[in-house]
Amino acid sequence: MLLRTLPPDLRAEHEPAESNKQAAAWYEATMDEAHRLGIVSGRGDGTLGGNEPISRQDMAVMLYRAARLEAGMLREGNGGEAAPFADRSAVAGYAAEAVDALQRAGWIAGIGNGRFDPAGGVTRAQAAVLLWNALKSQ
Repeated sequence: MLLRTLPPDLRAEHEPAESNKQAAAWYEATMDEAHRLGIVSGRGDGTLGGNEPISRQDMAVMLYRAARLEAGMLREGNGGEAAPFADRSAVAGYAAEAVDALQRAGWIAGIGNGRFDPAGGVTRAQAAVLLWNALKSQ
């Protein structure tokens, strides 16, 4: 879903050379593209975890990285001076900048009670809301 929100010309710049390699999974080409674009970086063992659930903080990191690919996409917005999430200290170090920036931009608002639930799984509906917020801010 995230890659489909990026401009086609941006995605074309990172198109791989033609390959005869047979994809092992239906999502492999998309994961490879996200990796080439720098949206996902993988794990220490070299895997991308394509078959695993995505946490809310990981979704924030991916959206933040994608937004930074397109100049001017991520701006301070509706979130502005929002108080930090009550569970901000639970956000992993690698995700803190992304969560803070998306909150300031008004793209994420948490799950209620002032919480973000960084390690919680992101649902398709929540991902769709994040992407909608990103698209409507452009």
